[in-house]
Order: sequence, then structure tokens, then C-alpha cells
Amino acid sequence: MPDLQKFKKIALLLEGHDHDDHWKTAIGLLRYGPYKVVAGIDSDHAGRTLDDLIGFGGCIPIFATIQDALNRVGRFDALFVAVSHPGGQLVPEMRPPIREALMAHVSVVSGLHTILSQDPELIALATKWKTPIVDVRTLGEYGNPPRHVEHRIGTRTIAVVGSDCAVGKMTTTFALHIEATRRGIRSGVAATGQTGIMIAGHGVPVDHTVADFTIGLVAEYVASLTQAHDLVVVEGQGGITHGNIALGIIQGANPDAFILCHDVSRTYIKGYPMWNVPSLKRLRQIYEEIGTWVRETNPAHVIGVSLNTSSLTEKEATKLIKKTEDDLGLPVTDPTRMGVSALVDKIAFVRPYVGGDTDRDSERLTNC
Repeated sequence: MPDLQKFKKIALLLEGHDHDDHWKTAIGLLRYGPYKVVAGIDSDHAGRTLDDLIGFGGCIPIFATIQDALNRVGRFDALFVAVSHPGGQLVPEMRPPIREALMAHVSVVSGLHTILSQDPELIALATKWKTPIVDVRTLGEYGNPPRHVEHRIGTRTIAVVGSDCAVGKMTTTFALHIEATRRGIRSGVAATGQTGIMIAGHGVPVDHTVADFTIGLVAEYVASLTQAHDLVVVEGQGGITHGNIALGIIQGANPDAFILCHDVSRTYIKGYPMWNVPSLKRLRQIYEEIGTWVRETNPAHVIGVSLNTSSLTEKEATKLIKKTEDDLGLPVTDPTRMGVSALVDKIAFVRPYVGGDTDRDSERLTNC
């Protein structure tokens, strides 16, 4: 994974967006990223601020072109593609500012499914102007990863899982990490999606792994993080009731506990109106059943719930959170409204990793 921490000052490419859902990466970088964001690039909204456009980012200005931004705010290190359109494709509106960035010796960092460093026009420009393109969804050669890797004894690994995609898993992951770090806990994030990887500076882009190797790549990655951290918070992807990414992450992460995330406005799986989102009680059962598949001794349980209540008023959110706590007998919060202190309190009582029957586990995985 390329070193993203070398970038200090960055601009966010917002060109071509047409829906609030497309701003997840921009908001994540603004909220949790280690970079100083100095500008947004969006020709349709030049003259406005990021707060005007996406409701976050304060008075950071938006410019029509890279050169406008350089003239007004000075030099910056990289242009981060900060919107994701359906399918994660490079849309035509993005090409001019990306071309301009490369010619201005401004590195381009992208988490799109379209791999920019494989685009003939862009790679030609990058080569001519000696400007790096960084695609965070590329893994390079990874050979044949192990099927099972032991965590360091005494550590805790928490998998942040969800009812669907885009329900708050990434937000919850970094909120837990920040609160744990604030308490003096040696915490680390295992990033598995493009925004998480951009923030953490490392990760496994699971939706670009070969399915046969997803479990092993996540296992190796998470286990390596336990060597330097006492708590590892694993960013989940998607939901367990559709696709296979969520299951691969859980099986690879070998978690000690789950935090379950849900957007209270979501009634059906995003993009699939024929599939209803199961109740939180049912989702808890499903994830805890999977916990027994992954680890028969000391399996993971759901220990708390993170709700995205942005569609509700403060009063409605408080009432729903109290009801959900009563229904599930678990701590429930909205990270952006109420913080995650109650969830980190609960993590403190999770039994640390005590080691597994490695020989037996390896045999079972090899023969599956």
C-alpha cells in the first residue's frame, strides 16, 4: 500500500456529484483524515464553501479549477477523489481536473473502482509530468495468503458490522478508535474500504480482492495490527444479508466482539427494494451465529449498536435509541450526535484473545 501519510495539504475533487450519498468520502476525510484540506474542486459550485455544499468542512473554499485553487490557497500535495458515483466509475466531468492536477505536479489519490493508473491518457500524463497516481483499491501481487493467522494474546479485535452498506460502519469505526485512543488505549483501525484506507493510510480493499483470498488477506492484515495495538477496530463493508464481502471480513478478522450499525431510515437493502432489511434482533442473531462458525470457543457476540439517526429530530432520535436499548438490552448510540463512550465502556469488558487451536483451525480451513 502506498504511503499516504506523506501528503500533508490536499484538495478534494467533488466534480460530477449529483446526490448527497456521493459525499461519504469527502465527509470521512474532513472528519477523520490526518490531512489539512485546503480546497474543494467543483466547477459547478465555485465560490461556495464545503459547508455550503455538503454541510461539513466549514469555510474551506471551492474552486472551479486546480490552477484557481493553487493561485488562491497556495501549493498542496495531492488531489483526493472525494466523491464516489454509482459503481465507483470515473465520470467524464472528473477528467479535466485530474489532467490539470497531473500537469501541475499535484499527485492524484483515488479510491474509485476505475483504476486511474491503468487509464492510457492519465498514465501518459503522469509519466510525462512525473506526477504520481495512487489507486488505493489496488493490492499488487499478494501470492497465496495464509488461511489462518493467530492474533497476539491479550488483544481485542472488534468487528464493526452493519444492516446494509452506507449505514455508518466507517464513521463508527473511526469514532471508536478515536475514543479508545483518547482513553490511552493502544488502538488501531483495520481499514477495508477506500475512504477508510485513505484515512488510515493502509488497509485491504476487500472489494478488489479475489474471493478465494479475501479471508486470508484480512486475516494476515488484522493479525499484523494486533502486534502493535491492544485494540483493533475492523471496518466492515456491506451487510451480511447480501453479497459476500461482509462474511469474508468477519471470517478473516476472527473478532472477539461485534458492534452492529444501522441507518434508521433504511427499510430495504440499498439498490434492492425487493429485499427488506431484517430487524436488529434478527441481525444480532445472524451475526452471533456467524461468530460461532468463526470461533467455536469464546465466539463473538454483538455488544452494542450504532444508529445513524440523521433522518430524525434530536427528540425522535433520543426516544428511538432508548427504545432500542430496552429491546436489545445493549448500549445504543448515534456516534455523531452522542459519541461512542458507552460502546468503548462495553469493549473494556470483552474477553481478550486467548489463542486458538491453530492446528485444528488450519485443518478445517484447508479442507473446506
